[in-house]
Amino acid sequence: MLEAANAHRIPVRGIAVPIRDETTGDSLFNVNLDCHEAEWKLRRNALARDFMVIGHVFHVMMRGLVRGSEPLIELPRLSPREVDVMRLAAQGYSAKRTALKLGISPHSVRVHLTLARRRLKARNTAEAVAIALTRGLLT
Repeated sequence: MLEAANAHRIPVRGIAVPIRDETTGDSLFNVNLDCHEAEWKLRRNALARDFMVIGHVFHVMMRGLVRGSEPLIELPRLSPREVDVMRLAAQGYSAKRTALKLGISPHSVRVHLTLARRRLKARNTAEAVAIALTRGLLT
């Protein structure tokens, strides 16, 4: 299908986790949108963030199945405000929207996210959300 799209100069607008079914070649997770390039540019970053979270959770689950259950490394606790901010980040809220919802400044939101990322040893907010979700810190 990709070859046909390329032959007809149809741009590909989609994200897929490159884990394929051995018999059909279908990807395990994918999103394809029928939209214009401008809309795709607006939506792909949010989709990529969501896929990063899904990919991390899936990786942790599969690693547990393959290796057997391993003791999880004890993570530092998050403060109640860090949990609130992380929950809203997991739902895709921006710092400004989170600030409005929680009645704090956007700067405070960024500070709480930074502290949570450091405590979880995450490189970015999406990874911090994925770690917190897989460890049950946002329930």
